[in-house]
Amino acid sequence: MLGQQAVWLTGVGRYAAPETIKFAILRGISEGRRVVSGTVGDFDMLSPVVRNISIDITTEVEGAAIRTTAGLAYRLEHNLLKTFSVIDPEKDQGDLFLGPPSVSESVDRIAGSRLVGINPAPCRVNSPWVDASWESRDDGGSLLVSSRVTLKKPLLTHAEIAGQAFGDLQKGIRQCFGDYALVFEPRTGK
Repeated sequence: MLGQQAVWLTGVGRYAAPETIKFAILRGISEGRRVVSGTVGDFDMLSPVVRNISIDITTEVEGAAIRTTAGLAYRLEHNLLKTFSVIDPEKDQGDLFLGPPSVSESVDRIAGSRLVGINPAPCRVNSPWVDASWESRDDGGSLLVSSRVTLKKPLLTHAEIAGQAFGDLQKGIRQCFGDYALVFEPRTGK
C-alpha cells in the first residue's frame, strides 16, 4: 500500500490488538468467503506517521471457485476495473473520482490444480487512467494467477469519458477481464 492507501492502517495498533487487526485484514481480502487458514505478516502498526506498507498475506478460503459445465473455474475480475466497465459515456454526465493513485498486486495459488486446455497468453490493458494485467502459469504443483492493477489518476472527467481513449479502455477491460474464467481440475497421478 502506497501513500494514501496506507492511511487506514497507520497507527491502527494503538486502538486494537495485533491479532484483531490481522484477522480483519484476512476477512477483508477473503471478500466474504470463509477463511480456512491464513497468515498476515508483521508491519508497523503503532507509528502515527503515514508510510508505504508492504504486508505478506497468505490465505486459504472456501468458495473462491465458481462451478461451470466444464469444471471449476477461477474468475478474472477486479473491483476497480468493474467501475470502468459500467460507465455509459452516453448517459453518465459527471466526473468520476477513482481514488488516490495506487498499485494492487496479487498472486493466487490454486493448490493441487492444473489448467484445463491451453494456458492463455498474458493480458494487458493500458490507458491514461489505469494499467491492468494478469497471467497464469503452472508451477508444477499448482495453478498460479498473477494480477496487477495500477491506478494512475484520481479523476476521470466527463470529457475523458466521452473520448476514444476511454472507449478503448472499456473494450480492453472486457477482452481481458470481462466474463473471463480459467477452468481448472485437480491434478492426478496420470
